[in-house]
Amino acid sequence: MIDYDEEWHWKLLLQSNGSVAFRALFFAIPAAVVAVLLLVLDDIYPDLRVESGMDDVRESQTWTVVTVVVIAMLSFRIRQAWARFWEATGLLHMMRGEWYDSASCLITFSRAALKAKPAEVAEFRHTLIRCMSLCHGCALQEIKESNVHAFDTIDAMGLDEATLRWLKDCQTKHHFNRVEILVHMTQVLVTKAHDDGILKIPPPILSRVYQTLSRGFVNLLNAKKISDTRFPFPFAQLIAGFLLFHVIITPVMITTLVSSKAFAALLSFVMLFGMAALNLVASELENPFGADQNDLPLAHFQNEMNDSLMMLLHPNTDHVPSTSRRCITSFDMLMDGRASRTTIERSKRSIAAESWIVAMESDGSMGRPIMQDFSCLSACSVGVATSQPSQTREQTPPSGIAVPPTPVAPLPPEAQELELKARLLATGSSPAKVLAKDEPAPDPHALVASMDRLNSTLQSWMQYVEQQAKEVDCRLAAEHHLQSSLPEYLDTIRTSSPSPDSAADLTAVET
Repeated sequence: MIDYDEEWHWKLLLQSNGSVAFRALFFAIPAAVVAVLLLVLDDIYPDLRVESGMDDVRESQTWTVVTVVVIAMLSFRIRQAWARFWEATGLLHMMRGEWYDSASCLITFSRAALKAKPAEVAEFRHTLIRCMSLCHGCALQEIKESNVHAFDTIDAMGLDEATLRWLKDCQTKHHFNRVEILVHMTQVLVTKAHDDGILKIPPPILSRVYQTLSRGFVNLLNAKKISDTRFPFPFAQLIAGFLLFHVIITPVMITTLVSSKAFAALLSFVMLFGMAALNLVASELENPFGADQNDLPLAHFQNEMNDSLMMLLHPNTDHVPSTSRRCITSFDMLMDGRASRTTIERSKRSIAAESWIVAMESDGSMGRPIMQDFSCLSACSVGVATSQPSQTREQTPPSGIAVPPTPVAPLPPEAQELELKARLLATGSSPAKVLAKDEPAPDPHALVASMDRLNSTLQSWMQYVEQQAKEVDCRLAAEHHLQSSLPEYLDTIRTSSPSPDSAADLTAVET
């Protein structure tokens, strides 16, 4: 099929590839020549038109009736031709869709047995893909007008020798239909795979595959109906006869009205050219499965089917999709329609934020992993998240030993605002609730500036976390020093002569 562009009409008019203009000239040029000859004869024999009765054509309705009949028949043929062409391309696409859906479902159904029987699943998948590709190619070959050209298939010779021999015998010896044989072999392959445990799927669900296989074959038979049934011969013969009759009667009618040789030739040429071109266009569209340039690109359809089937053999064909951390889970955000307008900017900012977090995690001066989701900020604001929770757990000091409390500084205002926004985002609130009451909804540029301010706030908050971590380290060092000096203190108490009060204190300390 020809791919063309209607932007430049002159380029479209001068394109000869696939045009019917040259064949229409065989009707138009003789009509123009007849018109010029009639006017030349009028100059030589002025009474010829009256004596021959050609003047009566102008007053009669013969030319009008013949023209109306031809136009009506051409209109009927063009409608039928376009209907056949459109139905043919629709049937081929439906056939490909049904058979690809069958192959895709079977590949998906075999995923459950991939771990237990990897070799058997791989054998089933490769056999299925080769059978479906060969079946689609044979279907196109069957409806094609000429059987000289063979379509490309996916490694058809990779099938076993018994299968190839059986397919050859079906065509040469038994004259069976190859598409019917391949559809039947595919059904047998699916049934055997189900019996062997390769297709771990309930039979009612598996029956859908048999239905799509049969619907694809039905679409093929409907397409074959178009290729086997041509436009009725009496109609085609009658249209051709009327066109030849117009080659004579139209110049006669034109020359009775126009005395200019050039203008009469032009009018005759245009009228015959238009009617002949319409008839040729209809004949081009009636059988869309031929090898002409205006027919359907059957080889392209086969290549598309092969590409779709090869996709099912890709190593990532069993990949299970999931959502990312950039996924918008808030119902209000999705309903407000703001997600559709800011998806690109939001994705860019999320990727930049993730890259920044990864860079902060890889920084050796941090000493502690950073939280990887903003929803963790509310939980991290009351303590320091470290990789060793046992070091940050509060230890109750021994009785009688007073440890001065370490003052905890309040969060900075930026961190408090960040914590509030993180909590609202974690609960799925709408953007209007996250912002302040009097703050208007920001535009995309304002959101980018807000993200920059948020990044600077995160840096300030991380500096605050590092300061708090240093204070906790100092406190842990003081406690460690106290624990190391405690045995020496107990030995000193034991060596002295304890009084009843000191003995009680020693028992409390040991406890």
